[in-house]
Amino acid sequence: MKKYYIQIGLLFIGLIFIACGGAQIASTPKNDKVEIYTQQSILDSSKQKFYMEFKLYNGYENGIDVNLNNIFVDLNACSIENSTLSSNQVHFSSHSEKQFFAFSGTFSTPCTPTGYKIIANSTLKYENTENSFRYISQMKPLNLKDNNVSFDDINTFFDYGINIKTDDNQNSKIDLNSNKKYTISIVNLRDKTLLNKMKITSLKIKTSNPLKAKFQLNQNDTLLHNELSFQFENSIDFYIKSLELSGDVDITISAKYIDLDGNSKSLNKTIPLNVISNEINKFIINSTVTEYKADEKEFEQIVKIIGYDSYNNKINTHKKIIVKTTIDDKSYIHDVCENQDWNIELNSTDGIFQFNDKGEASISLKFSPYFIGKKVSFHVSSIDNQNQSKVLDWILENPKGVKIPEDISIEKNTTVPTPLNFDFGLNLDGSDDDIWVNNSKVKCV
Repeated sequence: MKKYYIQIGLLFIGLIFIACGGAQIASTPKNDKVEIYTQQSILDSSKQKFYMEFKLYNGYENGIDVNLNNIFVDLNACSIENSTLSSNQVHFSSHSEKQFFAFSGTFSTPCTPTGYKIIANSTLKYENTENSFRYISQMKPLNLKDNNVSFDDINTFFDYGINIKTDDNQNSKIDLNSNKKYTISIVNLRDKTLLNKMKITSLKIKTSNPLKAKFQLNQNDTLLHNELSFQFENSIDFYIKSLELSGDVDITISAKYIDLDGNSKSLNKTIPLNVISNEINKFIINSTVTEYKADEKEFEQIVKIIGYDSYNNKINTHKKIIVKTTIDDKSYIHDVCENQDWNIELNSTDGIFQFNDKGEASISLKFSPYFIGKKVSFHVSSIDNQNQSKVLDWILENPKGVKIPEDISIEKNTTVPTPLNFDFGLNLDGSDDDIWVNNSKVKCV
């Protein structure tokens, strides 16, 4: 059955060429098998700019070469002032082959096209027989999208852009003191095909901060560059070399190319690169002012723990730390002259804090008036390496308006009753709170 079908098909093809008689045919044969499929059509709000994508499909059997040359688009009643077609020719040699086309045009006056024809010079070849004719397709209707658009809002087949690739797909990150391979190319934004390199007249890559990142032409290049320049090249490999300074740096790419109309076009793109700091090596601590919370009868002080790596860069990777605090002081509340460690309230239930983009972890300390002026010990460790712990000491500040009671001295094991309650006498933000504390600043002698 299959063999019979092929014989019938070849007989049909033969009749086409016999009918042609080897001479040029004036118009498209009725049994032409080049099919047209409209992909999309857009008319902008001015009704003078038109964009269309369509596909030609080869319905001829294998063995027949189909050539269409000098292809152009007829938009019926619309007068075209200028236009661009992605290609003006196509060659099919196998059944079911297809080729994508894009058309962009400007009308001399506002117009709304309702359909289009494809016109071309066509040649069919089968074995030693060749026949040519004027190809004129049937009218294809247009289903225009909402015309309340601007061509600036869409990517057409004629639009090109800068494509950036890395092996790890992390374009915007690089480790400290390392190098990383990048591939830069100019591609069609619709199908990602490369622009012909001979159309790329200039491509430049620059770093905004050579102290953080420079360039290498290959992985082992000992010469570091602040800028790279190329001409008539596409899909370019190069390396970004980070140095010992972490933080943000912009890698700017600028390119010039010749479009399908022969016009010079420009492209620009920026890679916002983050040079990642190393592991935490040290911490420092500072604070803001201390505030009195009248509703809670407590003070609050915000301290900031700042992390640095071995190159003295602030940690910029949102790492987490574990913080524990104690107040090492003699309280005498339970047993006179006995040492005790006092806990302090943190704004974390598990003691875990995270660095922000500035390498800072903010910690809220809440404490009673008794702790003013006392030393707080912060036991800080990275959650990734808890064996590497640092102890930071900090004195809880005495905010303006707090009157510390006088010191008293009592002898150890004294039998003389001594009053141990003293008024702090607060006068903060209009508050007249009186807070009584036990055994404030008692010294054992």
